[in-house]
Amino acid sequence: MRASDSSESIQSRHSPALSSAEYRVRSRRLLKESQREREHQARLELERRAIEQRDEERLRLARDLHDALGHSVAMISLQAAVSAEALPERVPEAQRAVAEIRNISLAAMSDLRVTVRRLRTLDSAVDLPAGLNELPTLAESARGNGLDVRIVEHGEGREVPDALGQAAFRIVQALTNVIRHANATTAVITLDRGADALTVAIRDNGRGAADIMAGNGIRGMGERAAEWGGELTVARPDGEGGTVVTAVLPIQSAVPQSAEARSEP
Repeated sequence: MRASDSSESIQSRHSPALSSAEYRVRSRRLLKESQREREHQARLELERRAIEQRDEERLRLARDLHDALGHSVAMISLQAAVSAEALPERVPEAQRAVAEIRNISLAAMSDLRVTVRRLRTLDSAVDLPAGLNELPTLAESARGNGLDVRIVEHGEGREVPDALGQAAFRIVQALTNVIRHANATTAVITLDRGADALTVAIRDNGRGAADIMAGNGIRGMGERAAEWGGELTVARPDGEGGTVVTAVLPIQSAVPQSAEARSEP
């Protein structure tokens, strides 16, 4: 037998075994690819259902805000108007208080309408509620309720995204409400438009951090700051009364972060 014939014989005997091994490898590869595809489709379906549930909840919230809270605020405004007409003019303090109630309720209705529109459409182009330009109005309202508020600004003229300014305004707005419950009589709002961040600090002469930290007000402010990749801190100056609450909001955050993004390292 020639050497070439021997080589061909050996190759023919081993060819079936090699083909079988290749078949098994290919089968395993196709099985893994099919499994990965099924897992991918399952994830897509879960995401689709989650989006549907989120949209349904968003629309439900919009309806509840409009039907329940909207009605209540409208009734407050209406009753304030009726009360103002019924009060005698010789009670100026009561007249001012009722007028303030009506002004606040009208502003709340305006903000509520914007919020409901944004919930229904998810359209960021919808006019945003009050922003930094409304801080003087907020301070004036607080003064009318017995809290002497002063605003100090640094870096005026530097651009701040409207949505970020609105988030900062909401933080200050919530804090002025919390400060009232801490028996504070004065507060200083410091607004610093830095190159990289918008910093808002509110200092009051109330009972201290323990009272400020009570309830959900501070928690909500911290969550709002975290949405923009920022942070909120609460401190009591050594040897001094009152509390200093500081929110640092990075300006480069063009849009608020999702909860998933904030949880990533």
